[in-house]
Amino acid sequence: MKVWQTIIVLALSLNLLLAACLPPTPIPTPSPSGCELNNLLNCSNPLPVYVYGQSSSTSTLTSGNLIVDFNNNPQNTTAEVFQFAPPLDVKGFHYLEIKGTSTSTQPFDFVVEYKVLKGKQPTIATTSRLQQFPPTSTMFSIKVPITYDGSINELGLNFSGKGQSSKFVIESMQLIR
Repeated sequence: MKVWQTIIVLALSLNLLLAACLPPTPIPTPSPSGCELNNLLNCSNPLPVYVYGQSSSTSTLTSGNLIVDFNNNPQNTTAEVFQFAPPLDVKGFHYLEIKGTSTSTQPFDFVVEYKVLKGKQPTIATTSRLQQFPPTSTMFSIKVPITYDGSINELGLNFSGKGQSSKFVIESMQLIR
């Protein structure tokens, strides 16, 4: 064997030895893109939900903010549903953060509903614990623990307090790790 061939064999052997001793190179995991890292108002279709003639709710998207005005009677509740197409994957996220302002003088209750399609019908997969928007005209920030670990077609804010009403502005909704 010639000297140059010996050097090549030694260099290759050294590379194999180093590769065996070094920790493996981690395989990059795909990072979420699109809606998961965005303000959810920018990538969803918000819709008010109410019982016609028994409760009322309106919502308007203006300058990137969602203005919601609801009025629950003593027998019914209302909601604001955010539809996602394609579905939104909330796996690996720990909180849903909602920021905005309210003109209500009283706190009002809500739960977050995580909905998936069963056939063509949205069905509640799970619901958060009861939460409360504060009575304030200044900026609020609420972090709701996420109680679902998968893809959802809809996220609902169910204003569950019968007899409650409010007008408020959602400036952003984001998933937080």
